[in-house]
Amino acid sequence: MKTIILKTIKFLILFYFIFGLLLYLFQDNLIYHKAKYVKHNFKTINIKSFDNKNINLITLNEGKDTAVLYLMGNAGSYIYAAKRMNQIDPNKKYSYYILNYRGYSGKEGEPKQNLIEKDILNIYDSIKNKYKKIIVVGRSLGTYFATYLASKREINKLILITPFDSIENIGKDRFWIYPVKYLLKEKYNTLKYINKVKTDNIYIILADNDNVVPFKNSKNLINHINKKIKYKKVKKTTHLNILWTQQGKSTLKAALEIK
Repeated sequence: MKTIILKTIKFLILFYFIFGLLLYLFQDNLIYHKAKYVKHNFKTINIKSFDNKNINLITLNEGKDTAVLYLMGNAGSYIYAAKRMNQIDPNKKYSYYILNYRGYSGKEGEPKQNLIEKDILNIYDSIKNKYKKIIVVGRSLGTYFATYLASKREINKLILITPFDSIENIGKDRFWIYPVKYLLKEKYNTLKYINKVKTDNIYIILADNDNVVPFKNSKNLINHINKKIKYKKVKKTTHLNILWTQQGKSTLKAALEIK
């Protein structure tokens, strides 16, 4: 009996360290779900990055007074985001720039937090003089990048859809048995930048049944904001379908238009 217990303990310890090592080595696969290329007819542009990569964006309705820079989540194709924007704005009131992250849809490079941070600053600097106003919309993982950008550049409005406080905090709950703080290479700490954003016009949209970002992580972010914000939880929506539902699309449309 004692031998069996010792073997079991040894197995559990070995499993703990092997699984922890796998989490560390393959964490990029958990964060970045790179979509494959999907054929489409949208207009695209490339903006050269600091390291000479072609950063690809879909553009809609160029030449309006206001531009919307849309930063998507960690999964799926930017093509579907473009389709949602067309549905939300059928009258083509705004210009849209929808970023395709490095390495997504078969494009150049590999997605890394610090590299995408530089990409979005470069994109903003490339388009800012063409428009009177710039609205930044972030979705899921993109809410971190949207917040980061808004803390570094002047924008008119920040819209965050299903945001989170930090990947570290989410990871601590999911992998509570591990020292997540030390395993994570990229922290995605939205809390670090949320009170540095250069606009007082902040609108947060949550799904009422978010199965990816726990409500407590969104609420923790909201509770840390030292400005008055506009906030709505969209009924009968999940993390994945919030912008596919009529309620979700109507909520984003209202957020874009509200003064």
